Amino acid sequence: MANTKKEIQRYLVQQKYSSNRPTVLLLNGDAGTGKTTFAKAVAVSIGRESAIISLNGLQSGSDITGLSTHYRDSTGGAISKAIIESGCFNPVIILDEIDKCAVDRENGLIWYSLLQLFDKNNCDFKYSFLDIYYDISQVIFIVTSNTIENLPQPLLDRMKIVHLNGYNRIEKQEILSNYILPQLYEDYDHISKDLKLGETDKYFILENDKGSKGIRSIAKLAEEIYIDKIIDFESKNS
Repeated sequence: MANTKKEIQRYLVQQKYSSNRPTVLLLNGDAGTGKTTFAKAVAVSIGRESAIISLNGLQSGSDITGLSTHYRDSTGGAISKAIIESGCFNPVIILDEIDKCAVDRENGLIWYSLLQLFDKNNCDFKYSFLDIYYDISQVIFIVTSNTIENLPQPLLDRMKIVHLNGYNRIEKQEILSNYILPQLYEDYDHISKDLKLGETDKYFILENDKGSKGIRSIAKLAEEIYIDKIIDFESKNS
């Protein structure tokens, strides 16, 4: 993850000091490698609000830009909704799982909409729902993807690609001890404070990770083991 952090640091410096429109950042990596978490961290580090748009299953350009009120199924569109949700005109908008767009293979309209959105020379975004334009030059777009194999090259050319290679065992052990378990104890804070997972439990979790590059599997297994401990604890004290 060292290289990933370095690439993101470079990106942050570029956004801080460059006078050009922010570059679109694409975080690519296996499920559970922390792409969305990294994206949220970028927003926090530069002091901006953030909003997440799930691209999973979207297939029409109007899903992105909106559809005029002249049409029966008019909609505001995901970008405008995200800006409204963030409450500002310079948010970090996270476009999640771009590789899972259900693209219409005949016209690829959603790709066209994203190409227009990521065009650094085009700062005016058309809000089709109300047929007006507004400035998106201060919006930072961060995209996540599990794979880039099916993404069109013109779209890739407009993004800075950072690959997340996953975590090794030592990194997973640190994340388990320093993040996953403390968060787990906080989520279940009504249980006895002495109820913790020991070193044997941690070893079992890491041994049964099944080679996953992400951390979702160890987080899930840790919660299952902790719930079992809660059940035993309540049985003994009932």
